Amino acid sequence: ELREDRKFVSLRGATGTGKTFVVANVIAEHEKPVLVVVPNKTLAAQVARELRGYLRTSHLVELFVSHFSVYIPESCRGGRYVEKRSAVDPDLDALRHRATRALVEAKSTNRTPVIVASVSCLYGLGLPSDFVDAALFLGKDGEVGQYGNAEKIINKLETECLYERAPAFGAVERGQFRTRNKGTDQVEIRVWPPYSNEHVDITLDKHSGDFLEGKRIVYNEKEQQHETEYINAMTIWPRVHYVTPKERVTMAVKSINEELVCREHELREEDAVLEADRLRQRVSADLEMLRDIGWCPGAEHYSRHLRGAKPGEPPVTLLDYFSHENNEDWLLVADESHVMLPQLRAMSGGDKSRKESLVKYGYRLPSALDNRPLTGDEFWQRVPKCLLVSATPGDDEHEWSGGEEGSVDMLVRPSGILDPPTEVLPKKNQLPKLASMIEKRARKGEASLVCALTKADCEDLAAYLTGKGLRADWMHSELAAPERAKRLAKLQLGELDVVVGAQLLREGLDLPRVSLVAILDADVSGFARSSRSLMQMMGRAARNKSGEAVLFADKETDAMKSALKEVERRRRKQALHNEKYNVTPKSATQGSESSERSLFDIMSEEIDAEKMSVGTMLSKSSSNNSDNNNHGGTINDEEVERALERWRQRREPNSEGFIRATTKTKALERKMKEDALAERQKRENQAYMEKDGTILGDLMDASGKSSSSSLGNAEAILTKHYGFDEATISRVKKIREMQKTLPAKCGVYRFLDKNGKSLYVGKAKSLRSRTSSYLTPGVLDNSARHRALLYKAESIDCVLTPGGEADALALEARIIQRERPRMNILLKDVPRSEAAYIVLSPDGKMFVVNSSSKETSDPRTFDNKWIFTQTTYREARNLSRSVDTALDLRGARFRVRYGDQDATETLNNRITAARLIFENKIGEAMEHVENTCANEDPRIVDRLKSLSNTRIQNLEDSKSNGSVVSFFS
Repeated sequence: ELREDRKFVSLRGATGTGKTFVVANVIAEHEKPVLVVVPNKTLAAQVARELRGYLRTSHLVELFVSHFSVYIPESCRGGRYVEKRSAVDPDLDALRHRATRALVEAKSTNRTPVIVASVSCLYGLGLPSDFVDAALFLGKDGEVGQYGNAEKIINKLETECLYERAPAFGAVERGQFRTRNKGTDQVEIRVWPPYSNEHVDITLDKHSGDFLEGKRIVYNEKEQQHETEYINAMTIWPRVHYVTPKERVTMAVKSINEELVCREHELREEDAVLEADRLRQRVSADLEMLRDIGWCPGAEHYSRHLRGAKPGEPPVTLLDYFSHENNEDWLLVADESHVMLPQLRAMSGGDKSRKESLVKYGYRLPSALDNRPLTGDEFWQRVPKCLLVSATPGDDEHEWSGGEEGSVDMLVRPSGILDPPTEVLPKKNQLPKLASMIEKRARKGEASLVCALTKADCEDLAAYLTGKGLRADWMHSELAAPERAKRLAKLQLGELDVVVGAQLLREGLDLPRVSLVAILDADVSGFARSSRSLMQMMGRAARNKSGEAVLFADKETDAMKSALKEVERRRRKQALHNEKYNVTPKSATQGSESSERSLFDIMSEEIDAEKMSVGTMLSKSSSNNSDNNNHGGTINDEEVERALERWRQRREPNSEGFIRATTKTKALERKMKEDALAERQKRENQAYMEKDGTILGDLMDASGKSSSSSLGNAEAILTKHYGFDEATISRVKKIREMQKTLPAKCGVYRFLDKNGKSLYVGKAKSLRSRTSSYLTPGVLDNSARHRALLYKAESIDCVLTPGGEADALALEARIIQRERPRMNILLKDVPRSEAAYIVLSPDGKMFVVNSSSKETSDPRTFDNKWIFTQTTYREARNLSRSVDTALDLRGARFRVRYGDQDATETLNNRITAARLIFENKIGEAMEHVENTCANEDPRIVDRLKSLSNTRIQNLEDSKSNGSVVSFFS
């Protein structure tokens, strides 16, 4: 019971005891709007479906989760700026609109809204008052608003409700409309609202604007067919939640500009000129778009100004929509509160850290910090009453609810099933034991869940179980939510025997077919194996009367002891109840449908108050264009396109269109100096190329001696510094002739001394152009190193690298390593980073390091390991991955790590094969594998043959292209 004098009540219910049913009864009894917050989208859809079944007639259950299918936030880390990238899922966006519409229409309907939401409810929305004021109310009732003639109504739909005109032909999207004349006195508007799949037809009097007729397509459940329904009044709600009146946009532009001036002054006072210029450039471009069309990309960062709020004021969120129509008389239900409460507290911290970095480096104004989620304290200040629901409540729930007095304990399941019995097994040979347990249950038509510790373990164990003939798959956070749902559905439908997962197999999974939950590394300390985590994982088997939980551990931790003790306590109480009331345990017969359906499908059956049909979904092409549904404004007309183009030009970092005058002047002066220097060097280069036939004569006076007064070429520069020497003059002329014959292609060049040893090695995109610079007077006169090189050089040669600059870099590094040229000062003792090592350890682990990385200088990197040199890092990485996959080293390591004693010899044999492959002894490796590994894994021979053929083909292709790298590797 929710007493008036108590804000928090805790419902502590074991898995499968009917907590959702109890919550539904509490909601039905109190008849007030309810917000149910859950940890993730999938669980939100499941809870919404279940509540919809319980509250079918009295309440309107809606879903409010993040509408982004892809979201990479704007950030700046370590001096690197990442622009925001996102994609909106139109179906999820439609569900959000349904939720807000249910709240603002609560008083005009007979159904109380129940909104199931994720942490998305903490983030900003437009003001509910603006959202309501912008709506279009149409009807035959005299009390509805009058807007003038039909043209003014269409203008309001476009400028205030922010709907877009749909193309005359082709697919349409939610949030668009079309118009057509019906005779001379009537006009019909066809609207596709953002909260519906079907269109609405509105007929108006062209001159007076009177509402003549409204109709829409609905689904008749009894007849199971579509029907046209005629309506006397309707409300068209805005296309987006961010609706800002024009006068407030004007005020916001002024306020933003004032903040910009102040912040720019602060940055210049701190001598952060670059950051100040960047901020001025970005914000000015945004302001121009706000003036032009009332919207700009990233407008949410100016939300404080656009809603006229004070600095530090909390954002407007979904909670404000509850208070807008219901006078703060509503109920919060925190499902899985042991996860939900920490999430609510943590969301604001990460967002603030990211925004502070953007403000510091001049990418955003300080007011962007107010575009944030609610903090934990702000959230709870807005909650009038709360029901905390969890199978394993934490200390916060216990404290807030006032201990046992404010808590309700639910241990008995309606099905009579006891908590699954637990068994602790040693880790030795745990994998064969686990496979045997899963196989035994699969023969009986039952399923299993295995909880591993890491993502890699999930994939490796699934591969191991598949190799044992079981239908196994894995699931972790890198798998997209729809794919996770599909795999869980396959498990429930009997298409899989086992799913291996990590943290995702804890809360909220309703899978009655699962009779075994196995937990690996149960004795590891940490959150993933805490007492609550263990209880949650073991509870996944509590919907099957044959359910059992197995923990693999070599020692019993405090967390394990606590969890096992709680299980025994619950089992005793449940057994007494069954004995007292003569209850026979029965397995549940149906699991959650959410595991095999999309979020929109789950909610669409009856979520629409008008029972519209949801059989026809928008086409994929329409969905692909849905990313244009951003905050506010029509963005498809020519005016907006022009404004966007101007905005892009001004935001372009290299654009001169919006650079401060002082900065622009300095940049131009610097560019002029650079151009002048480049032109002078070009003229000098051309001069000595043209005069090479008369250079020697120019250096001689009438007596045949050198003239030191002529210093316009390489010979003159060397004579000036080293004195006249006919042999030197002859060598320079020879080098010039050789240099002129070099091809203008990519490759590596060498300057050689009289003994044929390398003096200097370099690489170039154009050998002829690059080597000509060594003979340029301007370079020689300013560089003692270049003069010494030319003075000592006897000849020059080169090697082409058709493989491109990457091959040239690798070859240069190899030659420097091998020949140690005296003049390569910077690279004499440091190999190029492009060369790399594959490091193979005795336990089968492989990793790749650059030859110049920190790991290379650490002797521990190579202790007791085998090292194989490759030409480039990419080549080393690709080869190591291919070998690991072909020999399944990762799978063998996994088996050894988890106590499979038979796998030790297998791993050693495969390590030997890997060493032979890295040594290019492919034939020996094939023979070794056929003799030692083929019996256990017949496919390994085929994989190795495929790897061998690919590698040989790559080498042949490289040689046929003239790649020097392939020769050296």
